Amino acid sequence: MRSPFNRLGLSRLSKVDHIGLILAAPETAPIRQPDPIFESLEQILRQRASQPRRSTNKEVAERVMARFRDAIAREDAREATRKAEREERLHYLRTAPLDELLAAARRKRDFLDIARARGLPDAWAHHRMLDLLTAKQRRIRGA
Repeated sequence: MRSPFNRLGLSRLSKVDHIGLILAAPETAPIRQPDPIFESLEQILRQRASQPRRSTNKEVAERVMARFRDAIAREDAREATRKAEREERLHYLRTAPLDELLAAARRKRDFLDIARARGLPDAWAHHRMLDLLTAKQRRIRGA
């Protein structure tokens, strides 16, 4: 394995050897000027220590997956409420008095929903819609 000092571009006779000499015989160690590379490394290390810790890839992936899980759960909840409302509406269309439903129906879609919920053919819905239109026309002409 290469020394980290070699990766920094220092010679093979690096600070490690110099430190080893100091530890072996401190009185014989040559007095050296501070190395600018090591000063800049200390600065970088101090800056990194003062900055907030960066997230690892695993933590980022966990956060993203948590967001996906939350979004899926919200979508499932929305779908469940939509399904419950649809079931409730179908139950109402099946059980409510037909006169009440026809009085409340305004659009062709409403008539089709009533017909399908009660098992009636689509033609029934078309005729009821035409009846509503003719009644409106009579009201307009008569008024």
